[in-house]
Amino acid sequence: MPRLTQRRNDDHRPLPRRRAKAASGSTNARGGMSTTVPQAGNEQARA
Repeated sequence: MPRLTQRRNDDHRPLPRRRAKAASGSTNARGGMSTTVPQAGNEQARA
């Protein structure tokens, strides 16, 4: 169980960096500022 929590923390730390880059790219591709919100769900689904 402790490993899971550590992995979640690791995933949460890089998330902001990836989210910022993916948000700028996705906003252009999808054309919506709200992409940042669905992105979080997409990243969780991918993980």
